Amino acid sequence: MRPVTQTNTNGAAGARVARYISSTPLLWATGLLIPVGMGLCAALAVGKHSREVLRTPLLWAWWAVGSLQAVSVLLNWAGSAHDAAFLAHRLMGAPVIGWFLLGLALAVGRAYGLASAHVVRSVAHLGLAQLVLAVVSIVAFYLTRRDSLAVLTPIGYLFPPGVQGVSTSFTMHFFAAEELFGIRILRLALFYPWAVMTGYAGIAVVFISLHDGSRRWRTLGVVGGLAALAGSGSRAAIAAFVVGCIVFRWLRLRFVARAAVALAGMGVLVLAVQLVGVQGLRDLSGALVREADSVRQDSSESRKTSYEDSWNAFLRSPVIGHGWDGRDVSDEVVAMGTHSTIYGVLYTGGLLTFVPLFFALAFTSLAVVTTSGPDRRAHRSAVVVMLSLSALLYSESLSSFVAPTLFSFWWVGGTLRGEQTAVPRRLMRVIAARSAQRAARRMLPAAAKVTFDERASASSGRGGEGAGHEAQGEPYAGGLEAL
Repeated sequence: MRPVTQTNTNGAAGARVARYISSTPLLWATGLLIPVGMGLCAALAVGKHSREVLRTPLLWAWWAVGSLQAVSVLLNWAGSAHDAAFLAHRLMGAPVIGWFLLGLALAVGRAYGLASAHVVRSVAHLGLAQLVLAVVSIVAFYLTRRDSLAVLTPIGYLFPPGVQGVSTSFTMHFFAAEELFGIRILRLALFYPWAVMTGYAGIAVVFISLHDGSRRWRTLGVVGGLAALAGSGSRAAIAAFVVGCIVFRWLRLRFVARAAVALAGMGVLVLAVQLVGVQGLRDLSGALVREADSVRQDSSESRKTSYEDSWNAFLRSPVIGHGWDGRDVSDEVVAMGTHSTIYGVLYTGGLLTFVPLFFALAFTSLAVVTTSGPDRRAHRSAVVVMLSLSALLYSESLSSFVAPTLFSFWWVGGTLRGEQTAVPRRLMRVIAARSAQRAARRMLPAAAKVTFDERASASSGRGGEGAGHEAQGEPYAGGLEAL
């Protein structure tokens, strides 16, 4: 794997982000990881490239989700007996603020070009820290035989006992023990509130560290990320990683090879349907799901009950939802509106929030897949990180992942650095160029010799995106050729 060659737009900003990521262990131990990360993101947003941040379409797509979720909170609060303090607490919670922070992180990463070599090295440092802490946690688990190990940070002591959010934001979680096939094992949490988030962070660390120019740091980062992923024990994260590896390898193939692999896959599927039938495939998939659920039966049953209750509650208020999760109306282990982005948003925000969430996810995925950034290698990792995040939508709450794992969203945003126009406009330009080429071939045989790239450059005008990168001596992968 060759190193990333893209440089950040502002060296000072990239250095600040790299120092923040490298300082994760210290910030986590003091309880400042989330506050400092959010403060740094806000400072960059109003800094040198603030105008470019505001011109990022993804920013407004995600801010629309957060704004409409806030509207749902306000409308539900107006019809309740809760006081103003309750309202402020709900408006400042992850189900609202998380969407604003997600859009801001992507926009800041894009504006400052944070998919740079400095950021890659700092992520490799984070991988090393994950590896060391994983070893320490395993040793502590077998020496102490504790069911869990969580230590309140100095910032956490400033809050009164029982305040919601202290356990997730200002507590050092090391591990928690669970029963698996009758054997007592541990699940690592490391620098994050719970194990599944550790698994996602491990995926991001692996695929970002692959671009480090040093073999030693690349190896340490990848091993540390794998340790976090395996130690998390998250079925969803491990499955997302396997799919991500397949996609990452598939994206390295040329277009013809990718088409051949996809065609072969479809052929195998058609053959399987012919041999065992549709019902046979359903029985097989059902058996696999039952086998996976049996690994942690209690957790699976609790989630299933929560999802059913969330759906039934959504049907009672389908437009604006219920404003916030159901912790105050149910004593279930998994409260309604939690542990799922899909069911959670339907329960808390109704269609008012779910519809813009769908479009924001689709718009972001389209931007990542069709990015015109100058570095294809970084682009492939961004696709895999985004895919892994999307794979967790059903079982985890995406809005709560953003603040603790800001580095991954900065990276994904940074890979969009080469994109200067909205994705639909750029796609329309590519389609128009192809149409012009076909028309020229029909009308003027001599025009058939003109390449598609020349037509695309002519349609986008002089001094476009590709010309800017070529002037800097950088390779340019624009439009659909980015894959």
